[in-house]
Amino acid sequence: MRFENPKQLKHMLCRYEVASGYQLCFKKNDTKRLLVLCCDGACSFRLWASWMGDEKSLQIKSLQPDHNCARNLKMRSIVSCAWIGSHFTKKTMHRQKLSHRQLRLEVMTNFGIDVSDGQCRRAKKCALSIIEGDIKEHYARLWSYGEEIRRSNPRSTAKMDTNLTSDGTNDFSKFYVCFAGLKKDWMDGCRRVIGLDGCFLKGICKVELLAVVGSDANNHIFPIAWCVVNVENKENWKWFLNLLIDDLDLVIGNGLTLMSDQHKGLIEAVKDLMPHVEHRQYARHIFSNFGKKYPGALFENMFWAASKATTEVAFQSEMK
Repeated sequence: MRFENPKQLKHMLCRYEVASGYQLCFKKNDTKRLLVLCCDGACSFRLWASWMGDEKSLQIKSLQPDHNCARNLKMRSIVSCAWIGSHFTKKTMHRQKLSHRQLRLEVMTNFGIDVSDGQCRRAKKCALSIIEGDIKEHYARLWSYGEEIRRSNPRSTAKMDTNLTSDGTNDFSKFYVCFAGLKKDWMDGCRRVIGLDGCFLKGICKVELLAVVGSDANNHIFPIAWCVVNVENKENWKWFLNLLIDDLDLVIGNGLTLMSDQHKGLIEAVKDLMPHVEHRQYARHIFSNFGKKYPGALFENMFWAASKATTEVAFQSEMK
């Protein structure tokens, strides 16, 4: 068997150790040779591999696969924290509050091996470093992603904004995307009603997603544009709205109805950039404040009847 490098062979040996339950030790371990024996000194297992210069690969030269020792589920040899972390990277990303004790139980449940709390603590650090490194690489490719959008989707908008740090590097600030097909279809066939809102993105990077959607002829949600920002504030909303106004030709908001929550930064940005827009707020957000002052089922029913009615007569009929 041939491997690209010693690291690849070590990874496979680690998986073999976990699957079989036998502990292995590296007696010789460098870039050109690898000697693996069973940690039980009397066991006959032996693997010898060396580097093949002509073929540029690490080849197993001899192997005695049989064991004559007892299995041991306490892996103290080549099952490293990096190996554990690589198997629980996704789980660590989605459950950042996962404790090392919970991780130890997960390792026992999934692989049937007993590892120490210290190994699990270091494994979580390895998993987080893998996640952070991957995310940094992904954010570094946003320039290329924007160029690809503009190349493959002509007349689409993809804007990137960064902050210049004191050491001369650029940190991510904002990224905006609006595909040409979406903006054209909204302008040609959708109602002039849009909804704006933001939400938190879970993960290592604590950023927020700002999105604008419309309503099509079938009264279905129609996505228009979205933006990833470092924080939801007036400055970032103004940056987002400026690009949206240019893409959809909204000018100062004449003939447009905009729905949003009660975020102060968004309300102020809309007043500055689109003073003639018909700005309305979601009934659910208004009710959350209304219910604090007027609690009870009676006021709740009256509120929702008023939110659905367009005239006083319609309100009276809703209350009957």
